[in-house]
Amino acid sequence: MHSYRPVLAVLLALSAAPLPAHTVSFIVGETGLSREAPSSDASNRWETGLMDAFFDAGHIVSNAPILRLGSPAREELPPEFMRDFYDAREGGVEFLILALLDYRAWDGRGPLEPRRVSLRVFRVTPYQFVVEEQFPLPGRIPDPDILVNARQAGRMLLAHLKD
Repeated sequence: MHSYRPVLAVLLALSAAPLPAHTVSFIVGETGLSREAPSSDASNRWETGLMDAFFDAGHIVSNAPILRLGSPAREELPPEFMRDFYDAREGGVEFLILALLDYRAWDGRGPLEPRRVSLRVFRVTPYQFVVEEQFPLPGRIPDPDILVNARQAGRMLLAHLKD
């Protein structure tokens, strides 16, 4: 008769070992909208979906207020986000994820939905740009899968968090 106790003991020991959890902060920026344009529920859904993916993977997540940029971000980490970057660094955050939602093709009618999302991952200390992923969106108005798409995009980024 075989004994399963050694195998069970190893499995229990492995399950008790802590998984590496990172502190991750999210910043969402909207581009292509005037200051007077209404706030977008889509931006909130993208932020929620991304944070959900990282939280579900065991990471500690936080966020900064959504910012509206006058023009598309050309810099790796645009100056408008530097204050939030420094706040994250002072707070001990390991990774920063910048989500840029591009609304430039919005025609002013119907729900406000982005046409493209760019996700940039940064290591905070020492500063390092890790990766950028671009997600063109289908243009359905409204996009019923936006929260699902944001979670999937977040899960794709998880592989880039390394010690």
